[in-house]
Amino acid sequence: MLGYLINLVFRWVSIRRWNNYPRIEEFVEDEHISLLLQVSYVVSKILNEKWQKIDLVYIYKNIFWGSFFTFIYSDINFEVKKYLKQKYYWTYEKLWEQIDWFFDKLNLPENLKSDWKQVYTTKINWKLFDTEKSLEDEIIIFVKNIVILFEIWTNITFYPHIYQPIYERVEKEIKVLNKKLWFWELDLVYDYTNFLVGLKFAYRWNRLNRTYPISVLSHLFLVFTFSYILGSLKNFDNEELEKICSISIMHDLPEALTGDIITPTKNAVPNFRKIIEEIENNLVEKKILSKFSNYKFKEELRDYILKPFESNLWKIAKWADNLSAMFEAKLENTEDFKKVYYDIKRYLWSVQDKELDYILKYWVDYFDDDVETKWKKFIWMIKE
Repeated sequence: MLGYLINLVFRWVSIRRWNNYPRIEEFVEDEHISLLLQVSYVVSKILNEKWQKIDLVYIYKNIFWGSFFTFIYSDINFEVKKYLKQKYYWTYEKLWEQIDWFFDKLNLPENLKSDWKQVYTTKINWKLFDTEKSLEDEIIIFVKNIVILFEIWTNITFYPHIYQPIYERVEKEIKVLNKKLWFWELDLVYDYTNFLVGLKFAYRWNRLNRTYPISVLSHLFLVFTFSYILGSLKNFDNEELEKICSISIMHDLPEALTGDIITPTKNAVPNFRKIIEEIENNLVEKKILSKFSNYKFKEELRDYILKPFESNLWKIAKWADNLSAMFEAKLENTEDFKKVYYDIKRYLWSVQDKELDYILKYWVDYFDDDVETKWKKFIWMIKE
């Protein structure tokens, strides 16, 4: 019942962050996770070149699976989570345990189940010092604090009495981890994160009326989800999984510079598509890639941003992109979007790929089910 998993992931579209705080600028949960994934890539690659090999796939999996606490229990305040972990550990552990039991009932594919179990174990044993992956765990905390800083950056101007204490706490944690990780490129990461935030203001399907507006930043996370699961179903090794997941979170980055130019517009005038591509290349080189001139991974970054569908894994990334668009259209359920949904679905069935067919056969129908009711019924059964 993989459809239930995707159903939960799409709940992020409506879960707003900082929900009990006054806000001028809003972030939804999938935008938050999209930023975590993208900033993790840059931080990991810089550290990897400087002094130590970083397991980026471990970080990707932990960010993805670790976020299901929010998927299922909605937005629990940071301070509440902190108290749960430190003073009410039994309750904290039980909350994670219930998610684990629920996932067992979903009968997930073996690779996905194994990934979840590994992350679940780290969550309930968070007090134990894991020397093997402690560096990656610290990077995750480091990146989370950076992303939080950018989420409150605008709001602190208007509500300093509320956000200033949070800002000071986060800034202090960043400085501590900065020294611990020997990471002196914070200004570079801040510039890059600031660029990424621009993607939250570019919205998908902008010429159509939507009930659930989805930003390009959110879309990148959704494409990551489908790429990760397709890669797992295909038994990709770590190198392949890292590549396909990284392509997925970066393939639309030029839209932060050019806007979401739709296909009909690109085809409206002869050679317009080619001109747009040239403009994108120039802007990406000037605004993004030039900042990474001192790093070897700059060429990899260029390929992921400008040539995402030219690698040997391009088909997987493109299918994931189409799957995200298909489910985004399914959410809307209007006549315009129904046509989009069925057109994409028809195309994906025509591909005739075993793992893709598996998704279409066992995910799409269950996506319509009321997973909230099923979760509540599941909790009731546990109590009985």
